[in-house]
Amino acid sequence: MRRNSSSSLRLTRLLLVVLLASSLIAVACAKKRRPSYKKLPPRQERVEPFPAPSEEEPAPPQVPEFAAPQRQASHRLVEKGKVSLQSNDLATAHQHFQEAVSIDSNNGVAYYYLAVVALKNGEKEEARGFLDKAEMLLIDDEWNAKVQELRNQLQ
Repeated sequence: MRRNSSSSLRLTRLLLVVLLASSLIAVACAKKRRPSYKKLPPRQERVEPFPAPSEEEPAPPQVPEFAAPQRQASHRLVEKGKVSLQSNDLATAHQHFQEAVSIDSNNGVAYYYLAVVALKNGEKEEARGFLDKAEMLLIDDEWNAKVQELRNQLQ
């Protein structure tokens, strides 16, 4: 009986040694993980829209130089769309604003102008949908006032 317990004890010790050795080998062979994020530029204050050039219409939010290329491209398309809208070329304006939101779906200004184009085309339900989206995305009080003003025109 003693012999049985001593061999059982040896077997247990052997298993513990093997387990400890395999754990140490696993830890030694493990690769260090590096963070998956890239180093970001220094944090700057929240980008707010720059002062409006006129009382008629607030300026679109300024796109910082370090913004993603998609955001910059979307901003440029909004500017092109505004030029087309001022020329009363609604089809081209709609195309530019639609491209802007397809590139950057968080561009609330583009949604606002899509609502303007839809309203000018007599598409009130579509304009409401665009205004709802713009209202969710725009944080500036001036822009929210413009959204509300356009919403009042829908009624």
